[in-house]
Amino acid sequence: MILRQEVHRGGRVPLDVVLPNFQVAASQRYWDADQQRDQAALTAALQAYERLQAIEERQQALEQRVSQAPEQLLRLERELNAAQEESLQLSVDNLSDMPLEALEAELADAVIELQQLQSQMAEVNSQLLAAQTLPER
Repeated sequence: MILRQEVHRGGRVPLDVVLPNFQVAASQRYWDADQQRDQAALTAALQAYERLQAIEERQQALEQRVSQAPEQLLRLERELNAAQEESLQLSVDNLSDMPLEALEAELADAVIELQQLQSQMAEVNSQLLAAQTLPER
């Protein structure tokens, strides 16, 4: 009866209370109306507990991603800056001596790398923004 009241009030019932009651109820063949209500309450409590566990696991994973996001953002910004500096180091003299095919290949590689770094940075920014706008619990 106490269990049913807790479930209906939306209270948290410890799993060690729910599980033995559920196992006893499940072993019976015939249930009266009170037992059927108890069984329904126990089933609802177990399902709610499983959903709560899943939510808590997801929250922990998101919190971990949030804690890693600033570091990842800094790393990607450093990589982007390093790539930009590397591209500036190519002097006009070096470029003028290269054949056109080599120049085109260098340009294609640089564009691909820049796009990848920008995509990674956009993803990290998106994750950081989403994590910052999550409601506090």
